[in-house]
Amino acid sequence: MSFAVHIKSFASKHHRILFYGGWFLINFLQAGLTQLFDDEAYYWVYSRFPAWGYFDHPPMVAFFIRAGYFFFRSELGVRLLVVIASTLTLYIIQKLLARKNDRLFYAICASMALLQIGGFISSPDVPLLFFTSLFFLVYRNFLRKMNLLHSFLMGLVIAGMLYSKYHGILVILFTLASNPKLLKKYQTYIAAGVAWLAFTPQLIWQYRHGFVSVQYQLLERFNAGHYQLNYTTDYLLGQLLLAGPFASIILIWAAFKQRTEDSFERALKMTMTGFYVFFLLSSFRSRVEINWTVAALIPVIILSHHFLSEKQKARQWLYRLVPATLAVVFLLRLYLILDVPVFPGLVLEEVHGNHRWVSAIEKKAGGLPVIFINSYQYASKYWFYSGHPSFSLNNPRYRRNNYNLWPNEDSLRNRKILVLGGWDPVYLKDSISTVKGLMGGMVVPEYASFSGINIRSPDKLVCVNGLVNPVELSLSAYGPAYYPWIVAGMGTIPLQLWVSDGRSHEKIVETGIQLDRYDLAGSRYRVSFPIDLPAGKYKTRFCIPTAVPGNPTVNSVFFNLEVIRSPAADVGSPLVAKEDD
Repeated sequence: MSFAVHIKSFASKHHRILFYGGWFLINFLQAGLTQLFDDEAYYWVYSRFPAWGYFDHPPMVAFFIRAGYFFFRSELGVRLLVVIASTLTLYIIQKLLARKNDRLFYAICASMALLQIGGFISSPDVPLLFFTSLFFLVYRNFLRKMNLLHSFLMGLVIAGMLYSKYHGILVILFTLASNPKLLKKYQTYIAAGVAWLAFTPQLIWQYRHGFVSVQYQLLERFNAGHYQLNYTTDYLLGQLLLAGPFASIILIWAAFKQRTEDSFERALKMTMTGFYVFFLLSSFRSRVEINWTVAALIPVIILSHHFLSEKQKARQWLYRLVPATLAVVFLLRLYLILDVPVFPGLVLEEVHGNHRWVSAIEKKAGGLPVIFINSYQYASKYWFYSGHPSFSLNNPRYRRNNYNLWPNEDSLRNRKILVLGGWDPVYLKDSISTVKGLMGGMVVPEYASFSGINIRSPDKLVCVNGLVNPVELSLSAYGPAYYPWIVAGMGTIPLQLWVSDGRSHEKIVETGIQLDRYDLAGSRYRVSFPIDLPAGKYKTRFCIPTAVPGNPTVNSVFFNLEVIRSPAADVGSPLVAKEDD
């Protein structure tokens, strides 16, 4: 018997070991040889501050990273648990297939390029996929036999989904919508009670932090202003890329064509359809990230597999497209590993040049702590690769993130620091040339900022143009109970309103409320301040000045400001850009 025959015989007998072992090994090697993406570094900082919640996401990704980093204090450690979970996810999905066609299953997985590449990237998506696959496995068993054990397991995996990513709630809602009779079963409420109890630590964390994640996910994230057509077109094209790139039309078409045969398949199809429709509608409100529908890939794989098992012609087309996808994935994997510009100008700065970038900044800092303006990614990257804790100072032009909650701001107060951001000729004019582009810096002799204050804003504020307006503000906030207005010279700094016309102009309005008068427990203030703005509607948010000129901290979500024209007042001067104030 020839060697080739031996190989074919071995592969035929042990194809599952080869598939799952290969999937794990390739991603294991990729995880150790590829530098961190920006968000991975941010999630690594999550793991430095263990908590039941974070500003942007639930804590599961931090748990994964902390566990893996215990074994390998490198990029591999950050990604170790994700590599394991992505492999187990495929195994669970295969267990869910009603029709057994291993070759077809392998072809579907190999056709999804981002599923392969995402198998090593440490983000909330892989934990969500893992617990969603577990959810459907337990749900199938729950449908077959509704007992206390399956109810208990159902509650645990539901909590696992919610601890992974808030999108997990959609899986639950669409599953209930596919089978309303579940609402008449007491076992359903036992599962809900277990999930509620298991998820209680996250709810307590949200309460203690003023439900910042709810504010961000429902208010700040979708405050994009006017609708743009590319929000929807980018979403549609992104879904083809997520499920492909080459075979996505076949797979999605096959999944939708598959007729559901039982309650389990109805849950799969309702979940898939629900995700795609929900985020399609969301694209008419704001930009939708391509990965927000990642949980829909599980129903796509299972339903398309069932349909294509009976359609030889479509199945053959899928097999023909697999080599093209694998070739693209191979080149992409190689590109991510190589820290050299293979082609001029083709450099992904997230995973290339991080060590050189950090070295240039360390040389410029000369031992000083470094903070970054409006970049949680840069602050996290610098922290990971330098070993020196950093900080992101978020001003009103940016968004809040977990650097508004972490205590490392306190360790920088009253210290001499280097501030870095985009170069500008006014403040950050000390230029630094790095592999990630030109940056600007300045040294602040005594740093002070107030990022930790989260002010609950009113829904709307109405003022009269050109007049000194008596305004009653009912304010409450969440933050450290001791917040140090006692820093020398900072207690008299006023709370400000940052006002924007939604385009490129902005203005700062002083409210007259001084920090040393501010009560974190909540107070009502009757203050007067002039609004020198043309009549109209504006977006505004609260902010507090810092020791970095031109960069107050952002301390609230956006809310509406309406300026009413006064017959007794002149039309307000045009809104001018901040740098002209």
